[in-house]
Amino acid sequence: MNNDYLINPDVITWEQDILGEDFFNHTINLGIDPDGETDIVATLIRYQPQQPAKNQVAILYLHGMTDYFFHRHIAEHLYHYGIDTFAVDTRKCGRSLRAGQSAHYATDMELYFSELTTSLEIILADHHSVIPLAHSTGGLIASLWLDHLRRTRPDLHAHIAACVLNSPWLDMMAPPAVTKTLSQITRISHAHRPHVVFPGGKLSTYGESIHISEKGEWDFDLSLKPITGHVKYLGWLHAVLLGQRRIHADQIKTGVPTLVLCSTASQLNKAFNPASQRSDTVLDVRQIRMWAPFLAREVTTVQLENALHDVFLSQSAVREKALNVTTTFIQHILATKNSVEKN
Repeated sequence: MNNDYLINPDVITWEQDILGEDFFNHTINLGIDPDGETDIVATLIRYQPQQPAKNQVAILYLHGMTDYFFHRHIAEHLYHYGIDTFAVDTRKCGRSLRAGQSAHYATDMELYFSELTTSLEIILADHHSVIPLAHSTGGLIASLWLDHLRRTRPDLHAHIAACVLNSPWLDMMAPPAVTKTLSQITRISHAHRPHVVFPGGKLSTYGESIHISEKGEWDFDLSLKPITGHVKYLGWLHAVLLGQRRIHADQIKTGVPTLVLCSTASQLNKAFNPASQRSDTVLDVRQIRMWAPFLAREVTTVQLENALHDVFLSQSAVREKALNVTTTFIQHILATKNSVEKN
């Protein structure tokens, strides 16, 4: 147990979570929304079997856009290896969406740092090491947050053992000239009308490939993760572009060993077809591979054949490989860390 932080675990209340047995959640009140909508909250979820092991290591899972935490299989797998799972549904996302709010709407990626840091402090009350595991837009946010912690809160960053990024969104899926024009448009809109809807393509192919009502096997809540995706706003897109630009300028470093997972192939802007179930239909994996080395001094990129955008939602053999690669990486990092500390 770590007593260096102000959050007392005895005053944190946990309620039964929508995932059912062994999953619990805690509401983090964040107060007034700086983006002018109703008061905001975040939701911290934990997996805690009836007789939990005294694990000192935990992951902090961070979802992507049009997403929330429903990955019971990740938590169960990691627990078997002595790793606890926490996850956060950030403001206006998943469990944290409230009346009077636009789903996933934020005009600055740094706004998410508040709930992430609070979640980290809660976890550190009874864990020594934390490993963020972040997907897609969450991978971008986690990278920015870890760099922020490294520079401003080294006391907290010292407890981050590593980072795992699952298909992180590190660039726009468009030619540079198009991205440049889009940046100019979003910059103007951000200053004057950030809540204008972005008329982007609907990513229904990916939703079809994973939900049980279509071609997939996952029975997630379509009100929280609709097949065609949530509406996206220019103010939000501006924030994403700014974050990506900082990575491209080599300004962002996680400060820890970082594992990046993604598919070997992308298939973008196409209707559902058999290849949709064995490729990334959301992001360009070539961009992920190109920008991943910018994220840290020590980056390991593993491309998984036949993986989906969320590699942990891929078909059974692929997701098992993704879980095993992740577990092996974490075990290696922890063994190295323990060896260094003993010496």
